[in-house]
Amino acid sequence: MVKKRLIRLLPALLSLLIVFSSANVRAVQKGADVLYSSVAEEKGLTLGLASRELFNYRSELSWPDGPEIDAQGAYLIEINTGSAIYGKSNNEQFYPASITKILTALVTLEHCNDLDEMVTFSHNAIHDLEDGGYSWIAEEGDQLSVRDCLYALMLQSSNECAYALAEHVGGSVSAFCEMMNQKAKEVGATNSHFANPHGLTNSEHLTTPHDMACIMWAAIQNPEFLKIDSTITYRTAPTTTNKDGFFCTMRHSMMRNTEYHDDRVIAGKTGYISAAKNTLVTYAKDGDKELIAVVMCANGTGQACIDTKKLLDYGFGQFEITPEPSGVELETIKNDIEQETGGRQVEGVSYDDSIDILHAKSVKVPELSWSIQISAESPEENAKKGELTFFVGEKVAAKRDFTATLKPEEEAAHSDDPKGQESDETQAKSDIPVQAILIAAAVILVIMLVWLIAAIRRKKRIKNREKGSSRKKR
Repeated sequence: MVKKRLIRLLPALLSLLIVFSSANVRAVQKGADVLYSSVAEEKGLTLGLASRELFNYRSELSWPDGPEIDAQGAYLIEINTGSAIYGKSNNEQFYPASITKILTALVTLEHCNDLDEMVTFSHNAIHDLEDGGYSWIAEEGDQLSVRDCLYALMLQSSNECAYALAEHVGGSVSAFCEMMNQKAKEVGATNSHFANPHGLTNSEHLTTPHDMACIMWAAIQNPEFLKIDSTITYRTAPTTTNKDGFFCTMRHSMMRNTEYHDDRVIAGKTGYISAAKNTLVTYAKDGDKELIAVVMCANGTGQACIDTKKLLDYGFGQFEITPEPSGVELETIKNDIEQETGGRQVEGVSYDDSIDILHAKSVKVPELSWSIQISAESPEENAKKGELTFFVGEKVAAKRDFTATLKPEEEAAHSDDPKGQESDETQAKSDIPVQAILIAAAVILVIMLVWLIAAIRRKKRIKNREKGSSRKKR
């Protein structure tokens, strides 16, 4: 009989075990949620996907191994999505040498409306340079147009033109350097300091691979810069030292007919001083992908090109772009923005561009998460600006600025739904702590065991009484 009772009680005991197990599963999932919520709160971010889904996907994500780069610093980004693909000491400061001139050209173009303005070469522009830093383009008092100076700057890397442009645009080299540093910060190059317009040796003239990628990204968005920097040869107007004009040749070996030529390379800038070794910034395009590769402190011009080719092969060969992937759920994004804006209802969200996601080719349908940062500046009372960062696993796949249109507060107050409030209360009541479930399960188990023991003892007492009665009858 006892065995039969135990068999009848097995379903109840199994049910308790299931309750106990599910409570533990919820506890593990809740632990993952708490972990990611705390990280998000610390960084001021909101995670768009359920954190346990994000947690599991991150652990399974396969990001292709990057190439072996000989240079001490390197960085690779895809500019249509804003995705960082590869980095090696990408936030470490190095001497940039002549890749500095990318920023010099950008600042000049943004402050000179007329490229036919004439630039006069001062005494300092001709003579205030270190040995080995002369291009012999002009003599003191000579004049060239801003356009001629820019071509000589970017193709032939003329230091005299860098100096002369700085004086022409800024009034002095020091004032122009302040303009350079201000522009650098505007484009996201926040770990740099530029002390001159040409990149010659200066212990305080430092930047990073990441920052140079940001500067090049900003520069190629200027059509005139891209036109100049993608030119192979150019001849300036005559000067005292060059009666037929100064002939300029693009020094980037991957753009010229050399052993390092690469059809994908569109623009770029070389650099060299002994303290910096070789530096190289490259803009390349293949299909729907556009890459900026930065190499710093490389051992020779050839090695800088070899490293750059490795980076381009990696970026173009191992990754693809998926336009508007299905994982981007507008309603979920709107809900996340509402949380970030203190519960204000979001009527609509607009992006500055389509949401295209860069991901490894091995990940055919990328699972996405996203974080949201609300800008402190608002265009108007019922709108918020911010930035959406999309992730494939832990890798940033795209960044997009957005504007969220908010429902006016008075309208939102009148449209409160009592049923919605009731459902929130129901949800709150249903969020029973895991510890309470475990305690309740344990109490029920103890009660059932006590009941079983009592039943067994009661059965024994009945049997004993029956035996005593039978003895008396005899």
